[in-house]
Amino acid sequence: MNENEMSQEKWALIGDFNCILKSDEKRGGQAYNMWKSRDFRQCIDTINMREVVFYGNPYTWWNGRRGSQAVWKRLDRGFANEKWEESFKTHVHHYAKASSDHAPLILDLEPVIRIGGKPFTFINSWGEHEQFLGVVREARREGVSGNEMYTFVTKLKRVKEVLKKWNWEVFGNIFEKVRELEGMVREVEEKLQEEPTDERVMEFKLLQARLQKQIRIEDKFWQQKAHSQWVVEGERNSKYFQGLVRERRVKQVIHKIKRAEGVWEEDQNQIAAIAVEYF
Repeated sequence: MNENEMSQEKWALIGDFNCILKSDEKRGGQAYNMWKSRDFRQCIDTINMREVVFYGNPYTWWNGRRGSQAVWKRLDRGFANEKWEESFKTHVHHYAKASSDHAPLILDLEPVIRIGGKPFTFINSWGEHEQFLGVVREARREGVSGNEMYTFVTKLKRVKEVLKKWNWEVFGNIFEKVRELEGMVREVEEKLQEEPTDERVMEFKLLQARLQKQIRIEDKFWQQKAHSQWVVEGERNSKYFQGLVRERRVKQVIHKIKRAEGVWEEDQNQIAAIAVEYF
């Protein structure tokens, strides 16, 4: 199964990976050489897995020694991909170490319950498309009867609906377009190597320019999703921004909440009701 096929399936991993991902996941002993984690991190990034929320002691392994000889590490963890997260609310419990030097891990999951509709989001990279301003002007041109506030709100709603439709019809699937253009550039480059004519060079340069523009659109999309202002011009930042987006999603998910009487509540509808009642 290749990378694209894996991304279309629901995947979750849990267990002892015998490796840490951050320097603060080890306490005691000699300083950890993060180079040892390079292959592990690269593997997780390649298959687009992200860590799920955990509860309990962060250090899941202990060497059994005391004092200055004690070493603690987080070697055990859970991962899930985006397809899995769309269907299951997932988190991991780290339980107390008993007969092993590793903490037992329990994967807890339940079906995702969607509350309310998906909010409209303005994509910043829309503004770079040559059709954008014309689409907005056309959507606002049709007359509306009523007072100024009613007219403004009605036209705003109309622009929103028109942009949503235009996004799918014209702007299209950002990521699919990048893959499509990469394939076209690769194909023309092969032909250019066999027949390096001026026409081939021009075709290659034009496709390269289209690909670079589409890559900028993709990076700006992820930059906006990640709420990050940091971007390096000319580099592919998609993996970096995807990681930030996944991290933000982890922090935003409320898996359980403690009631006033001290009892933990994990039902999603009850969590929402408690939050509304509190505020």
